[in-house]
Amino acid sequence: MELTLIIFSREAYRERAVKWEVLTQAYGSTMAFSRRHQHTAIPDIFDHIHADIQEPTNAHYLLVENYDIERRFSYIRQHYELFLSLSQWFQFLKKYLPPGCALEADLFTFIQQSTTYFQEATQAPAVLLKLLYRFAQLEGLPVRQDWLATQKDSGEIQAILHQPLASLKPGQVMRLESITSQLHQWILPYSGHARTSPFQSHEEFSIPTRSQ
Repeated sequence: MELTLIIFSREAYRERAVKWEVLTQAYGSTMAFSRRHQHTAIPDIFDHIHADIQEPTNAHYLLVENYDIERRFSYIRQHYELFLSLSQWFQFLKKYLPPGCALEADLFTFIQQSTTYFQEATQAPAVLLKLLYRFAQLEGLPVRQDWLATQKDSGEIQAILHQPLASLKPGQVMRLESITSQLHQWILPYSGHARTSPFQSHEEFSIPTRSQ
């Protein structure tokens, strides 16, 4: 089967394999393993890959047979402010989305696109706020009534949410850290609602040998 994988993290696994923490539409947040292929670039954190996957049946991991890198995000990994903000977004997703649970198509597409919004370091805090707010809307959470309406500066926050990134002033962006943190904490208690896992059971992972 073929899947698009968004990479949350990467590390070496044993001598000739790599382990990724990934997000997919069909299996949500899960682990993926692949043998190292000579002369093939290894995807890194934030990258998107199109992968051929062995059909998973009874364990909370995916075995990647082959892959092509759809999008690389080296420029984000080279800029600390962008890296920090996008990492915060990914950490939120990992906390909110229960492991092994499928995502709705529109939500997964939104998350795919979200990585591309981190272009300018000065705008990164505003991007993070807008993403969290839109994420809550896609999840059907009462973010406008129960969070935005209760904020002291709700009018100003609403203006920022609807304002193009390029027109935001530095003073507006500087105030967003505490606002974003409040929204982050408001969303998290809703984690895992109405999602089920397509996996059948837990099993310890091992990479099949050639003889298998």
